[in-house]
Amino acid sequence: MADKAKSAGTWAKTARVSADDPYAPRTIRSALPLEWVVGRLFDVWGVGEDVVICPLPDHREKTPSFNLWAPDPSGTPQKFGCFGCGERGDVIDLIRLAYGCGYIEAGDIAVRELIPEYSVSGFTPGAVSQDKISAETMRLNFRHMLDRGHHDTPFRHFLRRKGLTDAGHYARDEWRWGATETVVYMPHRGPDRLLYGVRLRSGGKKWSLGGSRFPHLYGAWRDRGREAILLCEGETDTVWAAWSLRHFEIDVVGLATGTAQLPSPQALALLRDRRVWIALDGDSSGSKAMERWRSEALMDIIEVPSGQDLLSCGIPVAELIGLDTLEDL
Repeated sequence: MADKAKSAGTWAKTARVSADDPYAPRTIRSALPLEWVVGRLFDVWGVGEDVVICPLPDHREKTPSFNLWAPDPSGTPQKFGCFGCGERGDVIDLIRLAYGCGYIEAGDIAVRELIPEYSVSGFTPGAVSQDKISAETMRLNFRHMLDRGHHDTPFRHFLRRKGLTDAGHYARDEWRWGATETVVYMPHRGPDRLLYGVRLRSGGKKWSLGGSRFPHLYGAWRDRGREAILLCEGETDTVWAAWSLRHFEIDVVGLATGTAQLPSPQALALLRDRRVWIALDGDSSGSKAMERWRSEALMDIIEVPSGQDLLSCGIPVAELIGLDTLEDL
């Protein structure tokens, strides 16, 4: 409790309330609907007045006890609470709990990542609870997007900016990445090969196609059930690792929603009885997420340099894992 109070005090001093301060708590709360953040981080949509199974990390329950409440004048909930684990708070608290970080880092994640993604998401509070309709709309919209054809120029620019130029053809042919004239798209499919969601990227911004859900590990549809498997964080690291290890007998999957993704039964079933490496970003949220996943399944933790990720660190993936030859597997 003392650490939490200290973090909150530091946050209050750092984020001085100002109408022009994007880091002010009231600014973040007004710019980022809690309902959207719950769906984005935990893939739980349409909670509203309904009570659902608590999605917070490290809380396992059979009886639903989590909900959103305290609506503002427009009817948008401002608070969350769980009767089971006792956690409650606003959108900043939710981000802090999801990523296992402090208030300041949670505010930074909100301003730099979530608010830009929400601003282009097309989300309407209370309108995403019809999962089946949203999913079908998402698939239809993606088909329309594909009908517009593939545009090489924005795709090449994105690959160059991310340092993925060498893996460009692999990302397009094996993972079905592509680009329209305005956005780069990354489809997510489940083990059944059905489309569950599409990530979009443009000009440094990232968001998801409306109706997208991400219940499966990224790349689960490509898993061949080989003895060895590597678990990464996000699309770019996953594709980079898969391309780097394409000559090795190893499967590669990723956390579809980043470090906030929980070890679901279906994900753990995919990893069971295999030699598993886990390599997430070299930051505090990556470290905490690795320990969370490792507590659920036997894994070898790969230490990525502090402040770097699997792609940006510049160390060959095979070297990080310790694979010098095919015989190492």
